[in-house]
Amino acid sequence: MERFREGERVRIRVAKLGLPVGTMGTIRRVFRVTAGVYEVAFDGVPQSVIMYRGELEPAEDEQEAGS
Repeated sequence: MERFREGERVRIRVAKLGLPVGTMGTIRRVFRVTAGVYEVAFDGVPQSVIMYRGELEPAEDEQEAGS
């Protein structure tokens, strides 16, 4: 079971709230009481969005490009 950490870069796997698949963001908060729920700050979006683990994937391509 994959678990994201605060500060980790992610991308959306499923379109949600007008954000298209592939939108990049950063995990702002990990909710410990509710497993697999995260507050994510998406690039260019003024407010954070609550997302479930299944809606997100690691932003591996961006990390590789920055290496």
